[in-house]
Amino acid sequence: MSLVLMPVERPLVIGHRGAPGYRPEHTLASYRQALRLGADRIELDVVLTRDGVLVARHEDDLRLTTDIRRHPHLADRRLAGELTLAEVKALRALERMPHLRPDNARYDGWYDVPTLDEVLELAADESRRGGRPVGVHVEVKEPHRVAAYDVIDVLLATLDRHGLDHALSPVVVQSFDPGLLRDLARRTEVPLVQLVGVEQRRGPLLTPTGLAGVASYAVAVGVHHELVLPRDSRGVGTCPTGLVVDAHDAGLAVHVWTLRDENHFLPTDHRRGTDPAALGDGRSAARDLLACGVDALVADAPDTAAEAVSAWWDGQPAAG
Repeated sequence: MSLVLMPVERPLVIGHRGAPGYRPEHTLASYRQALRLGADRIELDVVLTRDGVLVARHEDDLRLTTDIRRHPHLADRRLAGELTLAEVKALRALERMPHLRPDNARYDGWYDVPTLDEVLELAADESRRGGRPVGVHVEVKEPHRVAAYDVIDVLLATLDRHGLDHALSPVVVQSFDPGLLRDLARRTEVPLVQLVGVEQRRGPLLTPTGLAGVASYAVAVGVHHELVLPRDSRGVGTCPTGLVVDAHDAGLAVHVWTLRDENHFLPTDHRRGTDPAALGDGRSAARDLLACGVDALVADAPDTAAEAVSAWWDGQPAAG
């Protein structure tokens, strides 16, 4: 196994859907909490409403994270693309995983569904308040077209309204769809990230040739953590793959997702007790990935990731 070199810059912490370890995902409260807990950037997924507005949801099905079932007049509809923005705004967010995050369920009904515009405004406000730039990672989800609205057209128009459609933008756009990203690369200079799921571990994107192709339109790959540090049949982390080295050789940064603190999600050697909802040793799990040379941690608990980055980075020998 090749030696994985330390990143040139301090690894980033990206708040995955905000800070859903502490607040229901994809709410303004969750994004603010992520920044309070040390995230450098926040990440959101966007889907289109019927009237062509991008809203923050992981998927088009609103039954999974909102109270749409409690609105009888919407009983025959469930997708964001079937509702107008006004109808989506009448809904309230629910905790996605109350069995693992019961404390978050106490916030059910508190928050509405934010638009991309609102998240960009929040990031700008927090940048001014904190005196540091707050980056926003926008993941484009399916479907890519709703009625007469194309997601790329709407996304670029939204970024343009905020003065963010340029090469130095603090916004990063990401997707699992290489075709969508190539289309975006022809129309914008905003940085792009190619997402890759664990099911693609033997796919063409992760070969040296595939990564060189990704580097023609993207600045980074965002990969499932097991593509960097696989687990064995017992759920224990094993030796790192060569992905980080190969990606760096292609000129790509490597972002790993998604780090979560609950035992249910952790390698078995980092769990504490047997309760799947109990918090395990997420900091050590993050440290293991940092030791592989990754450039960013995408985390549900940004404070855990930030603590791991600080401890690991401060412990590295000085360059030179």
